[in-house]
Amino acid sequence: LFAAIRGGTTLRKAAERPEREAPASGGTDARSDLMAAIRGGAVHLRKVTSEQRAKPPAAAAAAGGSGRLPDDMQKQLAQQPELLKGHLSELDYYLAKANFAEYVSKTTGETYPGGKVERELEEVCDTADDFLALAAGRAVPVRPD
Repeated sequence: LFAAIRGGTTLRKAAERPEREAPASGGTDARSDLMAAIRGGAVHLRKVTSEQRAKPPAAAAAAGGSGRLPDDMQKQLAQQPELLKGHLSELDYYLAKANFAEYVSKTTGETYPGGKVERELEEVCDTADDFLALAAGRAVPVRPD
């Protein structure tokens, strides 16, 4: 997970995600999938030395080697779980109401064909992307809504 964060992993909307192939092993669990990917050469394992493990992660290096993010980024990072909780709560609310009618945001003017459900789903993804970026020491854009 930390390697993915340092590598700049972002969440993508469902339309942007490639279809997942059936596991080569025929198994249905994550371990079977991973083992099949390793055997098939899709995943390459490498030995990590004690010295390499002792090096600070990219976020710590960006913070001057202190192992801590700058105060403004640390504050933003700490806010992300509460923001995510709020967006998930709103998503749950709009799903329960089956609110899929087209919606135009008053703040951004953006149109959501899937209604407020789509808008909240986008907010959930944006918040998760922001969390991962901040945890990796990267600044995030200020969103109007």
